[in-house]
Amino acid sequence: MGWLKDNVDALEKRGLISSNEELEIMKDFSDRAEAASLKRGISIPIRETIPILEDVLDVHGVLQTWREVRNTVTPFSLFFTLLGGAHDVFVGVREDSP
Repeated sequence: MGWLKDNVDALEKRGLISSNEELEIMKDFSDRAEAASLKRGISIPIRETIPILEDVLDVHGVLQTWREVRNTVTPFSLFFTLLGGAHDVFVGVREDSP
């Protein structure tokens, strides 16, 4: 879902879709991905989510717009994935540090 949010946020932050449209796109995507997973009985791999996103964006009339900006999307969720689990991430200053 982080990958999806990064991509749809790119459209919303550029003023290409409204906040409500962003939520609708995310819900439509989630519903379709869940249906595909339930049909298969396992989670679908990420490579199969791109066609789902493209179909949803096409229905909402912003597929071409997304294709124009997708190479500029900063995958913020990737940064946190690479850091490890939340239980391993510590942010701040130790009290005993100089």
